[in-house]
Amino acid sequence: MTQCDREDVVPDGTAGRFSRRFRMMRQSCRRTKARRRAGRSCAFAGAMSLLLFVVLSASGNQSAAQEVKGICLASSRGGYGTESCAAQMLEIAGLGANWVALNDYAWMNSINAPAVRYGRDGRSPEGNLAKAIENAHAAGLKVLLKPHIWSREFHGGKWHGDIEMLSEEDWDKWFASYTEFLLINAHIAQKSGADALCIGVEYEKTTHQEARWRKLIADVRAVYSGPLCYSAAFMEWQKIAWWDAVDVIAITAYWPVGPKDNPTDAEIRARWNAIYAELEPFAERWKRPIVFGEIGYTTATKTAAEPWSHDRGEAFDLQARLYRIAIEEAQKRSFMKGVFLWKWFTDNRDGGWARGDPYTLQDKPLVIEAVKAQWSIP
Repeated sequence: MTQCDREDVVPDGTAGRFSRRFRMMRQSCRRTKARRRAGRSCAFAGAMSLLLFVVLSASGNQSAAQEVKGICLASSRGGYGTESCAAQMLEIAGLGANWVALNDYAWMNSINAPAVRYGRDGRSPEGNLAKAIENAHAAGLKVLLKPHIWSREFHGGKWHGDIEMLSEEDWDKWFASYTEFLLINAHIAQKSGADALCIGVEYEKTTHQEARWRKLIADVRAVYSGPLCYSAAFMEWQKIAWWDAVDVIAITAYWPVGPKDNPTDAEIRARWNAIYAELEPFAERWKRPIVFGEIGYTTATKTAAEPWSHDRGEAFDLQARLYRIAIEEAQKRSFMKGVFLWKWFTDNRDGGWARGDPYTLQDKPLVIEAVKAQWSIP
């Protein structure tokens, strides 16, 4: 998402730290496993993606393309694993969804700080992730575990895409610290049976560090055996040179899809056609399926032109049309394996975040009706 998507998230603990002995054991195990995996070819990565997405038959059955009907489930103050969270997962399943994305958060003091801090004593500030994964599976939902970084500077106009180190030494420190955070999530994902793991979200000024990202991915694969994705910003995905190292190309799909307030359906579809004209050859080039790791709209009249804006309004019909058309257009393309809608909360109480967030779907009956109609299509 953009710089404002989690103004409610402020992980306030100190960095999670492994003991020296455990760190040495983990590194030794990781090196051994990484050596075993190092010889694996791109064909293996393609095979891994089959665990996440259904590959269409030669007949080109378009309905099979929507293997992922996902909702991003945000934690309301440590809400993962609570009874309310389990109840909301049942509500999500009732939309016709079959996937849910869970967002764990770590903390950076500033966008140039080389340290990534996580929770207290290695525990997630978002709640019980293992229990949330269990609850999701019980509701018939697959799980994408999707760690994020947050910083106080995001409140002042910065965002994930501004994270950048200022020296080679700091790049080494940042990747070491960020890898440690990811490996905590990789262990959770492996032990709890998460169905996929996202290794990063919109870190546009870091992704040119190809060798460091490839090493990070190898380290994660030494722990987690499931499919991996990276969720690129909509202006970042074409710049990444290591898509072959992951199994799925994910994109946070906040492209402008309308030239003005309240665009027509035809104008919205024309914009999506132009976007997909670029995405299709890209998917073919990298031999990877594409999923929208996030796609979201508010009720502001300008939300089609500026879907990243947190402005509010009364454009409920426009919001519903944008979701309906986005899902319909994705369903038409065999290389598109689905979308994750932004967003839903673990707590749906009156006066809570689910009622105040400009992107929430929980109090939007027109959107819910549109989503149900699309996701009930065989």
